[in-house]
Amino acid sequence: ELVLVGGIYREPSNALEGALSAEHVGEFYATRMLFGADAMSLEEGLTAPSVGLALVERAMVRQTRGEVIVLADRSKIGLVASVAICPLDRADTVIVDDGIEDELREELERLGLQVHVV
Repeated sequence: ELVLVGGIYREPSNALEGALSAEHVGEFYATRMLFGADAMSLEEGLTAPSVGLALVERAMVRQTRGEVIVLADRSKIGLVASVAICPLDRADTVIVDDGIEDELREELERLGLQVHVV
């Protein structure tokens, strides 16, 4: 079954965003969430470049009853975008590329995240 969420199309991220999207997402519960991070900081957590995108991603995190998995290549780690989504402790797993430094991987693990380097 495929469910499509409405909203405002944001070309740079190829995603639907905004209050309409967030409202639709709020009607469902997910057993697992997998999303690509625009920015991920040890201090500030996960952030998005726009209010509309952050609204949807925040709603998706809130509605997930199971594992929250973040995909982030090394270039996204250490960045802080304009709008907060959630702190890192809300994520369970981070999948990163092999460009990540060992110290950063260990710090993510100390924060309680499972880190998979691919």
